[in-house]
Amino acid sequence: MEPRFLHIAAALARRRTVRAGGVALLAAGFAGGSLPLLDAPGYELGEAGALLAAALAPFLALAAVRAETDRPAPSPAAAFGGAVLVLSALLALLFAGSVARAALGPCSALTRAAAFFPLLALPSALLAAAVATLAAVAARGRALLAGVLYAATLAASLAFTLVTAYRGPAAFLFDPLLGAWPGPLYDEALPIDARLLLFRGEAAAWGAALVALAEAALRARRAGLRGPAPLVALGA
Repeated sequence: MEPRFLHIAAALARRRTVRAGGVALLAAGFAGGSLPLLDAPGYELGEAGALLAAALAPFLALAAVRAETDRPAPSPAAAFGGAVLVLSALLALLFAGSVARAALGPCSALTRAAAFFPLLALPSALLAAAVATLAAVAARGRALLAGVLYAATLAASLAFTLVTAYRGPAAFLFDPLLGAWPGPLYDEALPIDARLLLFRGEAAAWGAALVALAEAALRARRAGLRGPAPLVALGA
């Protein structure tokens, strides 16, 4: 029997809006090759992917959570898995369009900088889908409340990042949800270093923790638990 998250992902992928979005992202990746900073897959495309992940995640996660709540034993982890799988596929289409445009150009523009795309976009997709899943569970599937909770988390993340940058000496910004701003852009001088790898690993770890929190919160709600603990308060 196939895992539940694959069924959720298949149901999401059959939606007309999702298929249309996939075509649009493939075309956007290809068309982006005519722009100076997007003529080849690199940091700029990776950051665009991270921002797109943050924008698309709440729509996919809310639909996945709503579909999952119709089951006798709903699982936020399954909803998250289906949402993040479809979100990753959409981002892959954006990347594929850019790669195709770079390969078909007058000369190959594919470099090691293409590794920035999965490094920036995928951890943001994981964390954004996890935040959106937790928001949908906390809101009991109500779209407006889930959207407000997600937007508030996004704003809080950005505010914390900006305040940290303002108070510190660094010229770069690292935001778990929104990716990274390396400071002055000189493509040849942008390395994929241990600092960036650890930062994106942290984002993925936060995503796993939030999914576990959503799972525990829903189980607490189903068990009818009451008390001051954060999980119970979230699930009540």
